Amino acid sequence: MIHKTINYLMIAFAFAFPISIGAANGLLALMVLLWLVEGDFKAKFQILFNEKIIWFLFIIPILLIISILFSDTVANGFLSRENESIYRMVLSRFIWLPMLLVIYITSIEKKYLKHIISSFLIAIFFSEIISYMIYFEIIDTAYFQKLNLLYKNASHINPTPFMQHIWYSFFLSVSILFIIDKLSNTLNIYLKLFLIFFLFSATVNLFINGGRTGQAAAILGLFVYVTTKYRFRVQYFLYATVAVYIVLTLAYNFSPNFNKRFHEAITDIKSASQYNFKSSWGARIASNINTWQYLTSSPKHFILGAGAGDSKYEYMHFAKTKMTPNIYEAVQDFPHLHNQYLQFWLDGSIFALFSFLLFFYSLGRLPLAKPHRALLYGSLTIIMFVQLSSNLAFRAKTYMLILFIASYFIVLSRQNRDKQTS
Repeated sequence: MIHKTINYLMIAFAFAFPISIGAANGLLALMVLLWLVEGDFKAKFQILFNEKIIWFLFIIPILLIISILFSDTVANGFLSRENESIYRMVLSRFIWLPMLLVIYITSIEKKYLKHIISSFLIAIFFSEIISYMIYFEIIDTAYFQKLNLLYKNASHINPTPFMQHIWYSFFLSVSILFIIDKLSNTLNIYLKLFLIFFLFSATVNLFINGGRTGQAAAILGLFVYVTTKYRFRVQYFLYATVAVYIVLTLAYNFSPNFNKRFHEAITDIKSASQYNFKSSWGARIASNINTWQYLTSSPKHFILGAGAGDSKYEYMHFAKTKMTPNIYEAVQDFPHLHNQYLQFWLDGSIFALFSFLLFFYSLGRLPLAKPHRALLYGSLTIIMFVQLSSNLAFRAKTYMLILFIASYFIVLSRQNRDKQTS
């Protein structure tokens, strides 16, 4: 009974976490409690021992805590918060949230996987409906924001209902890939029609919002999905190319937000090429330059980073004293590096970066059945690309999505192995 309840709660969690982080944490806490009450730890730990992929994730908080202990202070890091202990931040993000992975791998049965993914997609569909209501000003956005039911910066110009635009575009890009995969494997004509509508709705929603990284990631993920699923057949690659061309053309002509941010991106790149980094993309380029220069300035920095407790001070001090003024001016207000890979390297050492990369490498090596490989590779492409400009693992909602996707494919791979050995 407890086991079945955990599976039902995971279905509820899949719906909750794209919408409310509070509800998601509450459901996760309940699942952890039931998981502990259920017992059978010998079997559970045997499963976890065999799934060595998750070890890489749990090495990261150990490395971060060691890095904090050897820092001169705990108040000057990118992980430092005014109202939260840096240790609590590390534990809540990199120990607590991966419990989702632990429960998923040890307790979720194959027959519930489709229901879990469907629940997640229903939450995205619900988010889209609210997004369109904000966009067309059907609802009083300010009223719901006062009730803390909508994202504080949501508006008809930026219709992201429950999270900021970069995260929302990440959720949408992953969802689009899952919708396409579901559509290609569905025979029911009525479900196909709904999924076609859902795909159209999600794609439009992606391009009326401002997340350029998510938009680019969706396109890259689609090409990887198509080339993997159809083994580089030219006709399918051409279909994907034509579809992307049509979508981009329509978005450019009919989405003021996309049109504006497209031209901003071109201007940003041109300005950055002339060493003017006072723009969204320019500042990210400046940050990457500054971080790389710091990490390569000495063997100690290259191996150990800056120390999780000192990283922000070290990063800013280096930019101010060693880099040109235009670099420092571009990055001086950065709350993080806008690059998850460099962030782990700077905060947790090169070993934290390797551990993080090995997790994704191991995901890509999972022994999946052929129909699931395309979806895995497409999803990994999206995740890896978006992290070049956003710290997904440092934000609860986006890290939950990474863990959610990883858990799904790990369970599929284990069941595939069990099927082959039986």
